[in-house]
Amino acid sequence: MTVSIVALSLALSACALAFPRLLGGDPTRIKTKEITERQRFWQFIGIIIASRVFMMVLAWVFMKLRGGTDFLKFYIDDYGDTPHYLRIAQYGYTNDGGVFDKQIVFYPLLPMLIKGLAFILYPFGKTYELGVWETTITIRQNYVLAGYIITNIATVIGCGYFYKLLRMDYTDRTARDTVYLMLLYPVAFFMCFIFTEGLFFCLCVMTLYYARQGRFVLSGLVGFLAALTRNQGFLVFGAAGYEYLVQARNNSHQNGKSFWQNLKPGGAALLAIPAGYGVYMLLNHSLFGSYNKNFEFLQEAPWWQNVGWMPEIIGRQFEWAVEHRGLAFSIYIPQLFVFFLGLALCYLGYKKRVRTSYLLHILAFTLMSFSATWLISGFRYMLSCTFMFIPLALQCQKPYWRAAVFSGTAILCVLFFMMFSKHYSIM
Repeated sequence: MTVSIVALSLALSACALAFPRLLGGDPTRIKTKEITERQRFWQFIGIIIASRVFMMVLAWVFMKLRGGTDFLKFYIDDYGDTPHYLRIAQYGYTNDGGVFDKQIVFYPLLPMLIKGLAFILYPFGKTYELGVWETTITIRQNYVLAGYIITNIATVIGCGYFYKLLRMDYTDRTARDTVYLMLLYPVAFFMCFIFTEGLFFCLCVMTLYYARQGRFVLSGLVGFLAALTRNQGFLVFGAAGYEYLVQARNNSHQNGKSFWQNLKPGGAALLAIPAGYGVYMLLNHSLFGSYNKNFEFLQEAPWWQNVGWMPEIIGRQFEWAVEHRGLAFSIYIPQLFVFFLGLALCYLGYKKRVRTSYLLHILAFTLMSFSATWLISGFRYMLSCTFMFIPLALQCQKPYWRAAVFSGTAILCVLFFMMFSKHYSIM
């Protein structure tokens, strides 16, 4: 009860302080001065860094209210995917017939980055005992610290690139609102901890940013890394490839040359994005002699995943929400809500003339994320459906929408964070 009161108070206080600004304020009472685009950008980055610090302080408060004493350990012990990424980083993948062979289902980039930074942080040598799949593993503190640093820095960098990408089409206010709405998504706190969300978000928006700039070699290289981070990573290939074709078409209208003559050779670098997934398949083959061993493991305990027919999957979510009341409000109802929200925002984006590449990405990401037969992490997955926050931000230009959406998401974000810290089933 104490935790609930504190969490709700913090959320409502934040909303109250932000309320005048959310409504747009009274411009006649605000002193303004001209600032450069560069200054505006760095002001925005300062706000993003402050938001990360605030989330960490809030995490520390929740830990103390739960009686925790070690912050680094509190949010890694039995917290979803985190122990798996840390074990892969410290010990690598295995193929000895044991239970940890199944960790091949976790993509390799985040563990590789953690291992590299952990080498630099080697003096932090304390160890933690973590429970994973009814066994105990020992993880060094430098690996945990490296994971926190990587995910939070990636989130800040990703927000900077996302803002700059949005500024190619929208005003400063719309660009900021889009990023803020993403950070207020009810489970956006996953970006603070050792999950792939922060890194994946960063790599995806960087891929599209460089594609929009016509720097397709860089776009392909960053997209290659995105494909090594999450199974939805290769979807950015479609959005970047679409931008490549659009630029060739636009150039043909301007210079009078044919569409084919305007196809830049550097665009071939975008093939590095699906090649990233190919590298992951080769990793499967090198360890187990099968290119799709990860899919075979996903069909076994504890995931029981397969690709299914979408109407059946959604119908099953409704059934489980009724049958499992204890999980309904933490898993099934949020998943159902965000599924239909994703489709609705795709349509809203079409009405508001959001770029076609972004709309295609929203649609493909939503459908792919909800194609798993035993889905329990759809709410978290949709945090990475980055471009769906653009039409939502455009809708929030209306004051009453702005107040309702920002206030509502702020409260939900804190409440879900509180539930996560209490080990509710927030996947």
